[in-house]
Amino acid sequence: MTVVDITNEAVQRVITPWKTFILKEKTSLQSPTKPLIYVRDLSANNEAFLSFQLALDIILRLDRNDFARQEMLSMCRTKFSHDRFTLAKIDRFEMNYQSEQDAAKWYTYDSFLYRLLNEVLRTETVDHIFKLRYYIQDLHNQLALMQIDYLKQLQRNNTPILKLYRGQVMTRNEFENNFRVNKGNLISMNNFLSTTTDRYVARLFASDGNVENLETQISVLYEIEIDTSLPHSVPFAELGDQSIFEQENEVLFSMGAVFRIGETCEEHRYLWTVKLTLTTEEDEQWNVLTEHLSEEQKMTNQISRQTSMLDEENEDIKITPIATNRKKRSRSFDDRHYSKREFRRSRWPETFRIRMNRRFDEHPDFQLIHKEI
Repeated sequence: MTVVDITNEAVQRVITPWKTFILKEKTSLQSPTKPLIYVRDLSANNEAFLSFQLALDIILRLDRNDFARQEMLSMCRTKFSHDRFTLAKIDRFEMNYQSEQDAAKWYTYDSFLYRLLNEVLRTETVDHIFKLRYYIQDLHNQLALMQIDYLKQLQRNNTPILKLYRGQVMTRNEFENNFRVNKGNLISMNNFLSTTTDRYVARLFASDGNVENLETQISVLYEIEIDTSLPHSVPFAELGDQSIFEQENEVLFSMGAVFRIGETCEEHRYLWTVKLTLTTEEDEQWNVLTEHLSEEQKMTNQISRQTSMLDEENEDIKITPIATNRKKRSRSFDDRHYSKREFRRSRWPETFRIRMNRRFDEHPDFQLIHKEI
C-alpha cells in the first residue's frame, strides 16, 4: 500500500483541480445535495420490507413494450409540466434512448429519471413505480449483465473481497436510529445505490465533517465489504464509461440491496464510518426472511393465474410464474411475459393492492423472523 501525504505541495497540485471539479458538480453520483438513500431496519420493519420486495419482483417481470415506454414518458411529462428545461430532456430521451445500452448512463445524469425514480422508490409509491417499470427493468438488467464481466475482472485481479465506499451527510438522529443502535442487524436500501472504489472520493461527498449545521448533522462514510466469491441477491457493477463521471469509479447496486451493519467509528468529531457487509445467499438470517417472501410469491402466482382467466376478450394470455426465490433477481429475466393489457384487464391490480395491504405479522412465521433478525 502506498501512503499519500495529501498535505504535500506536489500532491496538492494534482488533487486540488480534481477535488474542485467534483465538489462543483452538484449532479454527481454522491453529492450531498441529492436526496438521502432510504434505509430500513429489518429488525423492526419486516412487513414493509417484504411487501416492497414482492412489488419489485412483480414489476421486474412485467412485459416490456412500447405501451410501458409511453406510459412512463406521459408520467414524466405530467410531473414536470411546468419545467420547460426538463421537458426538453424528456423529448431528447424519447428520441435517443437505446434501452438497456443507455440505462446506466442516463441514470448518472442529474435528469428527470434520476430524481423521479429515487423519489418513488423512497416513498414506495407502487403505482408510480409501476409506471416507471420500463426504465427500472432496463437499468436492473443492464447491471445484471455488467456484473458478469465485473466479477470476472475482479477474479482476474485476485480481488476476493471488494471494498466500496459511499459518503453522505445525514442528521444525527438518522445515524443513531439506523446504524449505531443496530449493530449486527440487517438493513435494506430501497434506491439504486451509488458507491465508489475510492475512499477519498467518498469522503469528499460526505463533506469530510464540514457540515452546514454542526448541531444536527454529521458526515457519514459507508465502508462496504463484499465477498465476490459468493452469489448475492442484487446485481452490482462498476459503471466505467457508462457513467458521465468516470473519475468517480462508481459501482452501482440495483434497488433493494440488503447489508449487515458492523462497527461504527468516529474518525473525528463530525465524521463517522459505518461498516456494512452485503448479504449473500448463504446468510442464514437473510434466508429466513426471504423464505417467507418466497411463500408470498407462490400465492401471487396462483392469484395471477386465476385472475388472468377473467380477461374480458378471452385472448391468449402468457403469464410466467414469478420466481419463487428472490435470489434469481440477480440473474437473467428474459422469461418475463406479463403485459400491461393483461395487468389492467384482469383483477390483478385489485388483488395486488389487497396483498400489499395484508399484515405480514398475521403470518405464524413473522414473529420468528422478527425475533431472529
